[in-house]
Amino acid sequence: MLNYDFVIVGAGIMGLLTAYELAHTHARILIIDQQHAGRESSWAGGGILSPLQPWTLPNALEPLLHDSFIRYPLLIEQLYKSS
Repeated sequence: MLNYDFVIVGAGIMGLLTAYELAHTHARILIIDQQHAGRESSWAGGGILSPLQPWTLPNALEPLLHDSFIRYPLLIEQLYKSS
């Protein structure tokens, strides 16, 4: 019987990034998805980083959006170097 520390349901961008971060801890990870990795909503999003109408979001989300925009180039660089 195989044992995993984490089972991630969904191989979209969030599931794969979660697995990527957990892999740094040497955790045993199983990723399951009903389709091919990255082919559902992550594929349809086409790299869009923000909602189509960010001005309609609550002000409380602004720090999160700002932090995400700052971290995105760093994440891309990290992923590029690890490939």
